[in-house]
Amino acid sequence: MTDKLRKDEDQQEILDNILRELETAKEQSKAIAEKLSDQTKKMDNTTKSIHSVDHDMDVSGWHLDYLKSTFGKVYKKFNKFPLKDKAKSTFKRLTLKSKLTRLQVDEIENNSTRLSNDKYDEISKTLDEIKKISVLNSAELDKQNTLLDYNVDMIETVDDKMFTNRNKIKKILKK
Repeated sequence: MTDKLRKDEDQQEILDNILRELETAKEQSKAIAEKLSDQTKKMDNTTKSIHSVDHDMDVSGWHLDYLKSTFGKVYKKFNKFPLKDKAKSTFKRLTLKSKLTRLQVDEIENNSTRLSNDKYDEISKTLDEIKKISVLNSAELDKQNTLLDYNVDMIETVDDKMFTNRNKIKKILKK
């Protein structure tokens, strides 16, 4: 009888250890989700800055063309001053802006008088919650990868515009 009681106590202790480890894993997953969310916000800010630089390159290119033109007033008539491209920011808002969905996790009662079946259910529930958090983290990483690819493309565009503007300046200075 005491062997069976001892065996049950050992099983309960193992289940308790598993639950503690799973709770630790769940808390770590939530912390990772917070960090991913913060990183996405920083990437969004970087994208906004790149859009601003892109617009500034368009404006400086327009001014350089205006300076280079023989008839400035005619140039102004046919070439409108560049406005901020709202399509880029709309695209970004629709496809890239991300807010990690916060997972509402029910509080798990730590009741030591639970039956063994309840502990198995608790383990299963905690594993499901960890899985949900992991899926959200994976989706957030996918969004970040898309955002990084977009930023790289925008930076290449800005770099090309900068090169073009430098060439325009060289031509103006040679006159």
